[in-house]
Amino acid sequence: MAAAKEGIVKDMCIYEALENLGFSKDLTVKRWKISDNAEISGTRITKRNWRTNIDVIVAGSRGEGTGVAFESDADVIFVDRSIKCFENTPSHHEKARYDAVFKLDTRKDYVPPGYSFLEKVSLKEKEDNSMFLGFLKSAITRVNRKQYLRNNGDFIGAIANNAARENSGWFGRQFQIETPSGPSKPFKIPIPFIDTGHVSIDYVAAFPCSFPSIEQWCARKRMFGWPNKDLIDAIRNFDVFVVPVGMTNTDIDRLQWRLSFTLAERELVRSFNDVQIKLYAVMKMLTKRHLKPVCENISSYMIKNVIFWVLEDTPNDFFTRENFCEILSVTLGRLKTYLVAEYLPNYMMCERNLLDDKISKSEGICLLSRLDEVMQDVSKAVFECPLIYEKEVHSEKKRWLSVLEQLLAGIFAIPPHQCDDVEKELHAANSPFEILHILLKGVVPTIRQTNPYGFFDLLISMSDQEIIEAGMKCIKNAEDLMIFFP
Repeated sequence: MAAAKEGIVKDMCIYEALENLGFSKDLTVKRWKISDNAEISGTRITKRNWRTNIDVIVAGSRGEGTGVAFESDADVIFVDRSIKCFENTPSHHEKARYDAVFKLDTRKDYVPPGYSFLEKVSLKEKEDNSMFLGFLKSAITRVNRKQYLRNNGDFIGAIANNAARENSGWFGRQFQIETPSGPSKPFKIPIPFIDTGHVSIDYVAAFPCSFPSIEQWCARKRMFGWPNKDLIDAIRNFDVFVVPVGMTNTDIDRLQWRLSFTLAERELVRSFNDVQIKLYAVMKMLTKRHLKPVCENISSYMIKNVIFWVLEDTPNDFFTRENFCEILSVTLGRLKTYLVAEYLPNYMMCERNLLDDKISKSEGICLLSRLDEVMQDVSKAVFECPLIYEKEVHSEKKRWLSVLEQLLAGIFAIPPHQCDDVEKELHAANSPFEILHILLKGVVPTIRQTNPYGFFDLLISMSDQEIIEAGMKCIKNAEDLMIFFP
């Protein structure tokens, strides 16, 4: 009886800690609604700056709504709508609609599961209608009398270089392009008013696909009703993408493109209930704190897929706050099962093994040993995660970080046409203090009037003077604020 009571107390402590950090269903929904608005604004700005038919998609934890404060990177996908890939041979009408058309070639004798070659079908002679189109012609290569598109880094390099040129002020001077990783072009943007603080953003180029094989996933039998029919029907109509990365250590990997189910996976995460959101958050924390030091290649994407499988194979009424540690133990146990088998099936395409060429034998042994240690005392392992044990930071700094989070989130929560104007001013701003001035004059008044998505209670409770004073207590050279706020 005493042990059971102690277990319930531990469950509650972990649950409350995650709640206090912002991992709740209510806040998650508010954050992904802001993310959706950011997509509209980002698409508008992209079309304005580069005059191209590109849609912007916010993926990863930011798009899912599970990214809290400045703890998460931002994944931004640029989808060129003038280019289309088809699983089946496109009709003459379909070819005529697009400037470039490719056919997916997924023959298993030279393409691993989850990847494809892109065979050229048609490519119009244009230079001014697509950011990517200019790179396509030079990236075409001939193999066995067919023409295929190489997954050159030039596609995403075009985006990163344009972004760097657009940032001409303080942001531009601090803009750092990093070494490409997988299909992305990562770079860092500093966070104003936080010493050594920055946001890492991964830019990914993507081409949309017609992919009827998604029906295989939709038709799969599921024992416990997750995902439900409405969610499956929605996913059936989502875009599937190809992104420019091949499977490492394979022949002709430069011709391989990875199939991406980003929109489907994002919608699955958005369907999580409160307990499942906290499970997802704490599993990522445990991975970062305890498993990544052993094996750098174990990723949050792998953890997300583990959770998808657990949700599909588990009755929904099992996910209660009272047995949170038991849920966590079950999920860790499932991860262990996959590691032992050396096979973690991708949730959207089971034949793709996410562990392929990711974890060496020695790393696998060390991972299993570390995982056993975590599972022996899950609560202890959770409270060793920095995000949990460092939550009680200095109160003034904590308050300023919360204010700053809402100030920056406000940029993407205001109407897109207004965001367009603010973005121009921010890129021209020459100092963090000028940036704060722009936010107070161009963003905060709208936030106070409308409180978009109900997310900005803290910000609307403060006057401009209180915001400035909160910053002066935490910012080095705070006296410089008086240039703009005498």
